[in-house]
Amino acid sequence: MDDTTTTVRASIDVGLEPAAAFAVFGEELAAALAVMGIRFEAGPRGHVTGGEVTVGRVVAWEPGARMGLEWRAADWQTDEVTRVELRFEPANGGTRVTAEHHGWGRVIGDAGELTGWFAGQVVAPLLRATTPAAFGD
Repeated sequence: MDDTTTTVRASIDVGLEPAAAFAVFGEELAAALAVMGIRFEAGPRGHVTGGEVTVGRVVAWEPGARMGLEWRAADWQTDEVTRVELRFEPANGGTRVTAEHHGWGRVIGDAGELTGWFAGQVVAPLLRATTPAAFGD
């Protein structure tokens, strides 16, 4: 698989201006990751750590527009780096927040394994997050 066919992408339109969406998203992302034991230090020289391991580092920081991360998803493949791009674009009287994670073909090389990972680790948590039990958390 090549890098162009292995992008995980999600987006949502929110009723906030891009600068406000960027600020809220950054705060909420840091809080959500902290609950999972992952630390996100925001800013132009920011980084992401899981325990003692640096998982990602900020490579683009444009408040109100975009945030980019260089990401190391697999500690057994230390030379493999994927890219995370978060965009905040005016849309429908608010902002479209788009998250894209590029480069999975190099980390999970088998199409069946990649499909299973996507179902279990991306789609299932998204569906759970939109059940009655999850609203209000």
